[in-house]
Amino acid sequence: MAVATVWTLAYGTHLEEAERLGRDPARLRTPPVAVVPERVRWISVFRRGLKVLIQLLPAGRWWHQLWLAPDPWPEPSDGLMLTIHGAT
Repeated sequence: MAVATVWTLAYGTHLEEAERLGRDPARLRTPPVAVVPERVRWISVFRRGLKVLIQLLPAGRWWHQLWLAPDPWPEPSDGLMLTIHGAT
C-alpha cells in the first residue's frame, strides 16, 4: 500500500511539473529545478497521479523517470518557539 501511494504521488508530481513547463509528460526525463509554486493547487498530486495511472497502466505503458518534489515548509506562526537541539 505504501509503495503504491508513493508511486501515485510520483506520477502526480511528474504530471504537475510537465504541465508547469509546458512539455509532454512522457518526454520529461530529469526533475526540474525546485521552484516554489505561486499558484493554489486545486487538484491534489495524488488525484492527478491516480488519474494518469488509470489511463497508462491498462495500455501497458508507464513512465520510467519519476521523482517527488517537496513543498516548502510553512512559516511558523507568531508565538511558536522552536528549539533545535545539537545545533551550533
